[in-house]
This record gives sequence, C-alpha cells and structure tokens, in this order.
Amino acid sequence: MSTYPKSEADLPNLQGKVIQFNSEVEKTELDYDRGMKARVVRWEDKCDGCFRLVTDFSEFKEHNEKLMQANYYDKDGQATLKWCETTLYPKDCRTGDWMDYSTPIFDVIEG
Repeated sequence: MSTYPKSEADLPNLQGKVIQFNSEVEKTELDYDRGMKARVVRWEDKCDGCFRLVTDFSEFKEHNEKLMQANYYDKDGQATLKWCETTLYPKDCRTGDWMDYSTPIFDVIEG
C-alpha cells in the first residue's frame, strides 16, 4: 500500500490503480465514505495544490454500498438517505472530484 500523492509528479502513476478512502475523506465534501474503493481512470485538471481525479467504482459497487453512510437529507430534512439512494449517484459509476495534496484521503491498495 502506498500513500497519497504528494505532488503533481505522482499523478500519472495513479492511473489504473485501486484506491481506498480513509477516515480523512469524512472531512471533505466527497461522496465516498471511509473504506470505499475505486479505480483511478485519470487525473484531469490541476491548480495550485489540488487536482481533479476521475474514478470508477463499478467493480466495487457492492462493497461500497455496504459502507455508505446515511448523510443525504430526505424531504423532511433528515439525514436518512445514502448516496446510492439519491439522484447524485452516477449511473456509470464514475466521479470526478477535486482533491488537494495536503489532505491524505486515500491510499493506493492495488495496481
């Protein structure tokens, strides 16, 4: 298992790798929860200290759904919905999320 990318130079090495989100992801706005897995498709954009990572979780869909937290609000304003129960859940199982180098939210676990 290797650690989160520390700089732009590490980004090309992520393509095709399986990553697993750690507890730090809970401090972000990402839809992933702790323990969820995804495969890195590519990185797209970058800015000073951050990058956009495109991931595909289709091969881990069943695993991830077991770990999803109810942190989306229903019509009554209660956090009762899981990501997969919302319209925000991507049908193609791909997401593009902005991340920064200073917050280690995932580890590379395979590939």
